Amino acid sequence: MSDCRAVTEALSEGRGLDAAARAHVAGCTACRALGRVDAALQAEGRAEAPPMGAALRAALDELKPVEALSVNRQLLPLLLAAMFAATGGLVIHPRPDLAQQPFGRMALGVVTTFGGASLAWFAAASGGAWGLGWPASRRWSLAGALVTLAAAVTAAVTVAVEGSVQSHGRALALALKCGVEGSLLAGALGVLLFRRMAGQSLAPTSAGALAGLGAGCAGALAQHLMCAVMEPTHTLTAHLAPLLGGALLGALLGRRWLAL
Repeated sequence: MSDCRAVTEALSEGRGLDAAARAHVAGCTACRALGRVDAALQAEGRAEAPPMGAALRAALDELKPVEALSVNRQLLPLLLAAMFAATGGLVIHPRPDLAQQPFGRMALGVVTTFGGASLAWFAAASGGAWGLGWPASRRWSLAGALVTLAAAVTAAVTVAVEGSVQSHGRALALALKCGVEGSLLAGALGVLLFRRMAGQSLAPTSAGALAGLGAGCAGALAQHLMCAVMEPTHTLTAHLAPLLGGALLGALLGRRWLAL
């Protein structure tokens, strides 16, 4: 490589000149002229560098961490709405076996569904330590654990007592009625949560699955309080349908509506 070419490449790449190159420039008229032009261009560029544009500043301002779901202002009202709906349903259609159901059994179902919805929604909306949300693998693991726990508790609290409804050939009709009621409530809550989380997730599929799963837990909470059909074939299908359907639909919709 010639000395003039080495000087030209160093200046074009913004690198400093080494001792050999500086010695060459001292004795080369063309390279001295090139060096003066390069210095002048750099000075002009520093003097006329425009300030950050408004569009760029606005774009940077939008890069904010995902906000954690507020338990007091956003989470509890949604879950309380589910309990209010269940209470209204009990007033309209009183549950014949409610007085005979042990308090501990009813409380276990309430705590499981209420806690499942709370944890699923928090994991779906939380920004995490770095504002980037929970890792997708952790979210999927939590979703699997919540579904497994819900199935186990549902089976445990499904005990017929005096006044419990028996299907007697109406199993499909009762399951459809109960499943639709729980799914409608879960769907309404899911829409509210998706509106709050829209465009905020770096892992929208897993976040959507947990958001839908949490809405399904809220629907199952209402079913647990309202439904008097105490048969495992009923509760393990109709009462888990909002959870599974919510998780699947949430994962599909999350890719479209929750992506950052």
